[in-house]
Amino acid sequence: MKNKIILILISMLIIIDSLYCISFQELIKKLEEKDEKISKLKADYIQLINFLDLNETYIIKARFIYVSPEKLRIDIDEPFKQIIVINDKSIYVKDVLNDTIYYSDSDKYFSKQKNYFPLIFSKNKKYKLSDLVKKTGLKFVNEEENFYVLSTRYAKGKTYKDKKEGLRPKETRFILWINKETLFPEKVNMISEKYVVETILKNYETEFEVDENLFEIEKSSNTKIIKFD
Repeated sequence: MKNKIILILISMLIIIDSLYCISFQELIKKLEEKDEKISKLKADYIQLINFLDLNETYIIKARFIYVSPEKLRIDIDEPFKQIIVINDKSIYVKDVLNDTIYYSDSDKYFSKQKNYFPLIFSKNKKYKLSDLVKKTGLKFVNEEENFYVLSTRYAKGKTYKDKKEGLRPKETRFILWINKETLFPEKVNMISEKYVVETILKNYETEFEVDENLFEIEKSSNTKIIKFD
């Protein structure tokens, strides 16, 4: 009887493992190899933000450019004009319409933004997909025809990897779709009790000329400069 139980457990593990064409460790290795080849990256993205309490949905259209090891610029084009520049020490946010620049120490700011998607708002500032997956506890939950699907959950400072239905109190769930061919993330969902944020990324480029002026926010004598925490 005991041997039969052991055989059943082994067969279950084999079945579970065969659900994925690639193991989690193999995926991490592939991501690490790809990350090592990337010194610059840019893409466009659209975010659909649904505030459940208000029954309102907002659409943000934006683009980003990243230069290794720590330079990141985000241009938000709709529904407002905003420029965000992040480097190793500081974060700058320019409200284009009001000609106002807000700035803060990046470490202090990131430490208070744990509920934001950690690829952008994290203290490690490496912006590597392999690092994101390892640091945030993302694990396989599904494999689709063109995507590896990974997920993790945060609640009250803890990370959960189970498949619990529904959300814990104050829980935020992240779901990431990685393109099997390009190994770039193409979709990210962030789900909580109060909002659902769906991000679609496209038009990835890794070969382009870098304009260093992009990481310096323009200001005039009339520009307001305000520090924030």
